[in-house]
Amino acid sequence: MYEKIEKYSVEAVFNTGFEVKGQWKDDLHNIHCRLVFDFDSFKIIEAEAWAESTPFPICPQGLKSIDRIVGSTVGPGFNRIVTENIMEKEGCVHL
Repeated sequence: MYEKIEKYSVEAVFNTGFEVKGQWKDDLHNIHCRLVFDFDSFKIIEAEAWAESTPFPICPQGLKSIDRIVGSTVGPGFNRIVTENIMEKEGCVHL
């Protein structure tokens, strides 16, 4: 049987903004990410991703692509930014 779990939490960060933590876990992956957003601008000021398990040795390299969205603003066009910077060639589609 295949099982997939997605978990997200959001917490306020005093004098900064808010922090979003996520986990994506299935039979092959256990991937975590953490983003910190500025309250006023919705700009990403911190981003990190790590994996407890992945199916291939190369997978953790793709998680490093999350650095590419630091400085981006969440709003119109953000899905395109994520697709182009995280989910394409050198990134990780699961992230």
